[in-house]
Amino acid sequence: MSLIIIVALALLMTPIASAAAPSSEQSTLMRELHTCLRDLPSETTPERDSPCAQRSTSILVGIARTELLGGIGEPTFCLARSTFTPWRAPYCRGRVSLGYSFYRLRQDCVGCGPELLFEFDSEDRVKAVRWSSLTL
Repeated sequence: MSLIIIVALALLMTPIASAAAPSSEQSTLMRELHTCLRDLPSETTPERDSPCAQRSTSILVGIARTELLGGIGEPTFCLARSTFTPWRAPYCRGRVSLGYSFYRLRQDCVGCGPELLFEFDSEDRVKAVRWSSLTL
């Protein structure tokens, strides 16, 4: 009887063990990215890129979407229905790719700059992360 209870407890604990919290390096990087985004002015003259732009982010592969959102904060946009859409759109809350803009432009300026893009797997974990400069 006690063997059955031990086996049952072990099976119950397995999903918890596979959903590990971010490592200290991952948490540190997410805090730094969050700080860089927070410190960008709402608009700037001349245009300005964040000092975090283009830094290595590959250690974030494997992070859960919820951990990413909690660590970096609200994304700038999502990629849904093959379209880059502002984060506030309702369908951005689904299983879509997320993006963060690490630059600011003058208010009257349309352009592009360094974007950090995240793609997710079927378990809602980061499967790919890359820097890109989107062209409008």
